[in-house]
Amino acid sequence: MLGGKRRKGSGSYPGLPGDIVTKGVLGECKYTNKKSISISREVIGKIEENALNAGKVPCLVFGFGEADEVVNNWVAFPLWALRKLGR
Repeated sequence: MLGGKRRKGSGSYPGLPGDIVTKGVLGECKYTNKKSISISREVIGKIEENALNAGKVPCLVFGFGEADEVVNNWVAFPLWALRKLGR
């Protein structure tokens, strides 16, 4: 949906951070079949650090599923990135 590529095994290989990579975005994906997702400051900091080091905008894609189907997807960007896009 973001026009990027999915990295299989991201985080498993040094120098290949991020689950999603596009021309301008580096992001992580978090999905669950449970009622909630916990996102820590550490996770947000890691996403932002990896993206900025790559010269990209950080994003977090998260969603909730039922069985093997994702039924609710969200994408989160830092406020500074949205302000930059609005100029």
